[in-house]
Amino acid sequence: MTVKKTQPKVHWKPQAKQEIALITEADEILFGGGRGGGKTDTGIVWMTEPEYLQHPRYRGLVIRRNADDLRDWIDRAQFIYQPFRAFFSGQPTEIKFLKGSKLRTGHLKDENAYSKYQGHEYQKMLFEELTHIPREDDYEKLLASNRSTIGLKPKVFATTNADGPGFKWVKNRWNIPDFPKEPVVTYSKGKKLVFIPSILEDNPILMNADPKYAQRLEGMSDPEMVQAWRFGCWSGVSVTGAYFANQVEQLKKTGRYKVIPYDEALAVHTVWDLGIGNNLAIGFYQKTIGELRKIDYWEGSEKEGIPQAVKVLQDKPYLFGKHFAPHDIKATEIGSGKTRWDMAQALGIEFEEIPRLSVEAGIEKARQVFSHLWVDSNNCSSWLDAIQQYRQGFNEKLGFWTGKPVHDWTSHKGDEFRYASIVEDQMTNDFTERSESEFYRKQYNRLKNQDNRYA
Repeated sequence: MTVKKTQPKVHWKPQAKQEIALITEADEILFGGGRGGGKTDTGIVWMTEPEYLQHPRYRGLVIRRNADDLRDWIDRAQFIYQPFRAFFSGQPTEIKFLKGSKLRTGHLKDENAYSKYQGHEYQKMLFEELTHIPREDDYEKLLASNRSTIGLKPKVFATTNADGPGFKWVKNRWNIPDFPKEPVVTYSKGKKLVFIPSILEDNPILMNADPKYAQRLEGMSDPEMVQAWRFGCWSGVSVTGAYFANQVEQLKKTGRYKVIPYDEALAVHTVWDLGIGNNLAIGFYQKTIGELRKIDYWEGSEKEGIPQAVKVLQDKPYLFGKHFAPHDIKATEIGSGKTRWDMAQALGIEFEEIPRLSVEAGIEKARQVFSHLWVDSNNCSSWLDAIQQYRQGFNEKLGFWTGKPVHDWTSHKGDEFRYASIVEDQMTNDFTERSESEFYRKQYNRLKNQDNRYA
């Protein structure tokens, strides 16, 4: 009697581009570009590399944009991980494997999402939709937890589409061309980074299962989004609802975004948006006939506040004019009973209060100022990146524009410039108007010692 052999059931099998991503060796792998290229499955499988999964001390971390996206990832992982008899539990979900290895999950909507993993050790980290991390600094804060353990090297795998608030830094970090066809290898700071492009054609399973998916992508009304999502083009996508998109484009076309030397004959005025850490923003401006020059920009980090900001100003090589702050500078803080005005004054900063103006009127004023604004490309690049994405909110459920800016990582940079536009006319070069405070005396004497032109 002949026994008929049965083929073992294949639970999941990589397609050609997915296999390239899974066998690539690099410190940081970025996979994707277009929609529907099989990115999510690839990341799920990459986390279970046998050498790692069999190691009892292996710990991995999965980061997605929000809780809903994370639930979708977990649902798919539960299917793919069935052969491993993985155990899913907890909130946020933790995935445990038989040898003791674990995967933890999180999302970017968590409070303190970029600092909550400090002190943790993860040998593998998976970032889903990487361009939703707006700043490279935030990504690198998370990378600080990517560490080795005995026998396991630290590795990172990220997926993305060619859009989102972090588009520019992601494109620059992986050196991605506008129309990538082949993997791109980059070496930076002792690391090997590989970008592997993937579009819908690299996922024939989806194309066969949903033949009209390509038509739906190609039928979108925004041609830039069609190029990005359908064909994985990295030439850039305009931000819907951006307040200053046309103004920034004109700024660059007319050569007003360049290296702008500090002019010692002009006062440097500062404009502050108050807060703690990244919420504290300061713009540095010089005013001359027909021009407003933004020569520098600084924002806080971690728990930095006014004392740290004043130290930054003291270390700058500038001769200052006026310092402007919004009306809430005089609000009394709970606990200390003092205002931030009092705190700044004690440190030698005499603030001018910015007149109140509605947000809408302030944005319109800022649009007008853009016509004669010059921006330093060395010191203000992060500011300009944010300003291009400073945008009006849209209520997706009810389908209308809110009329107010979205409150996100661009908010404080946008607010600082809005305030600067309101007080531009008060930025004079009459040095006698400066307060004779200790701050200015120290500043003047330091510069005088450095250069006899101030004598």
